[in-house]
Amino acid sequence: MTATVRPAQSHSQSSSSFEIKSETNSLIVLWIRDPDLASVAQQVDAKLARTPGFFAQELVLLDLGGLDLTSASLDIRPLLATLRQHQLIPVAARGGTPEQLQAATDAGLAILPRSGSEAKRQNDIQAAPATDTADAPAATEASGSSNKIIDKPIRTGQQAYAANGDLIVMAMVSAGGEVIADGNIHTYGPLRGRALAGVRGNTSARIFTQSLEAELVSIAGIYRTFEHDWGAEFRNKPAQIYLEGDKLLIAALPQG
Repeated sequence: MTATVRPAQSHSQSSSSFEIKSETNSLIVLWIRDPDLASVAQQVDAKLARTPGFFAQELVLLDLGGLDLTSASLDIRPLLATLRQHQLIPVAARGGTPEQLQAATDAGLAILPRSGSEAKRQNDIQAAPATDTADAPAATEASGSSNKIIDKPIRTGQQAYAANGDLIVMAMVSAGGEVIADGNIHTYGPLRGRALAGVRGNTSARIFTQSLEAELVSIAGIYRTFEHDWGAEFRNKPAQIYLEGDKLLIAALPQG
């Protein structure tokens, strides 16, 4: 009996057809505080209907950590159906009891761990809480030191992300562009796209801009769109956005 010996493939031959790389993408976080997800789905449907298509193809993370730990197992399907109807893509869940997470797994969602800073929060809220404008307290330095500086415009469809630090953009952020940071975001040109600061749960993060014209702003997963004249008095002006408790606030950026 003879054995057939095949030459070993080279590394370049065996791996040339694909590569595996890590990548960071922003997620919309939907905090759930009512175990009646059919009711939650109706509220989400009403909210998303106000801005049709705005969140199309956005990835969604369901946070179940605000639910009562004694809540029964969840039927997540109505909520997922509503999100998909509005062209959002639910991909994962976190928080909650083992039974609640099992329901998420059964619905085809991945399970993500809660970050340390998020786990400490006692008052997780639903997306887009009521907001006010107010005088801002002193700014807080972002954690970490991996700051990233970009001196070119962020154009429509482009995304810039600063992991473990602040993102400083020296030029304009166009409508449809996205700037993301684990720490603060500073834009020295008009901010016309989306700005998501503190994306890993840093509630002390802030957004600073020389001209506030944004489509959406978010800090630690709490977001607001600029509808119904929210923040109109700061439109096209230097401003900063920050969290106070569970509210997003806007204040004038000191000049001088």
